Amino acid sequence: KGAAGGAWKISLLQAYDRVSNFKNYSYDDLKAIGATGLDVMNKSNVGDMAAPKLTAFSLTPKTFDTTNSDQTVTINFTMSDDISGVCLPANTPGGGGCTGPQTQATIQSVSAPDQYVHFYDIKKVSGDKYVATAVIKKGAAGGAWKISLLQAYDRVSNFKNYSYDDLKAIGATGLDVMNTAK
Repeated sequence: KGAAGGAWKISLLQAYDRVSNFKNYSYDDLKAIGATGLDVMNKSNVGDMAAPKLTAFSLTPKTFDTTNSDQTVTINFTMSDDISGVCLPANTPGGGGCTGPQTQATIQSVSAPDQYVHFYDIKKVSGDKYVATAVIKKGAAGGAWKISLLQAYDRVSNFKNYSYDDLKAIGATGLDVMNTAK
């Protein structure tokens, strides 16, 4: 639903055997060996050409301490997509079923930039509202942590990457949290 109308063609076929030997075949490679049916036509005149639009974002709790235990951090955001819908994990009620890239987010330690946490299991709360949790492990870097990236995908793989600065530009607040661990 929502895929762009017009001509579509296979761009790549990846063939693997049981021991992970593989060969990539391009469209031209497949034509050269006589393959047929490589082109299809979507006659729809309504195609989803726009990425999901993020309108609100927050990160909680504002402070936590990983000195003695893991800590759970939550993101809440509002996002809409005009035609195909926001892409979430396949097992997500009300928004799953995507087989391509899925909406996800990452927060990162400011003082130890190699420490980061991903939010993969995003769930639809209601309407255009979404939530996800992730665990920051015991012993993680103290100090500020901030959202570094939110990747917004729809069901036909239109996407927009929202950086910290992009989120600030849309007026989002709550982009930073503080780990009080020493």
